[in-house]
Amino acid sequence: MFTGAFVAGLLVAAPAAHAAFTGSAAATMTSGTHTMAAPAGNDISASCDQIGGSGKYRLKISVISYGAVPRANNYVLRMVSPSGAVTAIDLTSSSTGYDSGPVNGVARGTWKYSVEAQYKVPATTNVWSSTATPLAITC
Repeated sequence: MFTGAFVAGLLVAAPAAHAAFTGSAAATMTSGTHTMAAPAGNDISASCDQIGGSGKYRLKISVISYGAVPRANNYVLRMVSPSGAVTAIDLTSSSTGYDSGPVNGVARGTWKYSVEAQYKVPATTNVWSSTATPLAITC
C-alpha cells in the first residue's frame, strides 16, 4: 500500500509536460458546378374535363416519353396548382403521370406542369434538378 507522502512525492517530482509545434501545410481544393439540362423532346398529353355538374374537374397528365439528360438518374413530373401548391411525381419508378380520378377532381384554374431531370446524390438527401419551362392547361 502506498502512503500519502509517497504519492505526494511522486506528484511533486513529476516533470511538467511542455510541447511546441511548428509547421504549416497548404492544399488546393477544386470545385465546380453543373447545370442540369431540362429533358428535350418530351411527349406529354394533358386533359381536363368537368365531372358532371359538380364544379370539379378531372385532370389527367400522361407522360408518354421524355428525353434523356446526361448525369440524370431520376425524372419527375412537377405540377403547380392554381393556388401554387407543388406536386412532384417520380417518373423513374414506373409512374406515367397524374390522374385526379373521376370522383375527387381538382379545382378550376390554370395548372402548370413540366418534366424535370434530377441527379440524386447517392447516400444523401441532396438533389440537383433541372429547370424546365412549364406547360399549362386550364380547367
